[in-house]
Amino acid sequence: MKPVRFILILLAVGLLVSAFAPVQLSNNVAQKSATSTAHAQSGLDLSLQSPLTIMAGAPALTFVIQAAPSSASAYACSLVSQTPADWTVMGRRQYFDAKWTVKNTGTKTWTTNGIKFRYISGTKMNTNGDYYRLHANVSSGKKVTLVVDMNAPKPYGWYTAVWGLYNGASNFCVVSISIGVWHP
Repeated sequence: MKPVRFILILLAVGLLVSAFAPVQLSNNVAQKSATSTAHAQSGLDLSLQSPLTIMAGAPALTFVIQAAPSSASAYACSLVSQTPADWTVMGRRQYFDAKWTVKNTGTKTWTTNGIKFRYISGTKMNTNGDYYRLHANVSSGKKVTLVVDMNAPKPYGWYTAVWGLYNGASNFCVVSISIGVWHP
């Protein structure tokens, strides 16, 4: 499930919970969020990826989202760019290259013999296998462009493919491509 959908579902559930069975704000949450101390009557502490406070009507509901521990940063990445952009509309069976430029934000070098770029889930639009090796080592702070030859599906609709960088069986970087197929 995509993080945005997950947060929206949590928000909807949280609003229902706060409307029918308010939860007292814990001291732990109150210390972490100045907003919750001043405005919130109930709260929910979620350990996710980045700080975010969401305020809703009365009673107020505050979500405190914490950053992941820094010790998990040996292998990490950030997405620099992607082509085509998500939600690009393509023709039926149209060939295209999905390209993601990612930056090594971890402390370890991504090696050609240790790191693989693999298909994870979604619509299989790739035309040449489900995994690729890196062509060169990528040291910390450097960027690499990952390219997958793809073919848009024949039926009209919206499609998403999810790929990731793996160190052995451990996934440390996830990217995706979402396209629409609407033209003949």
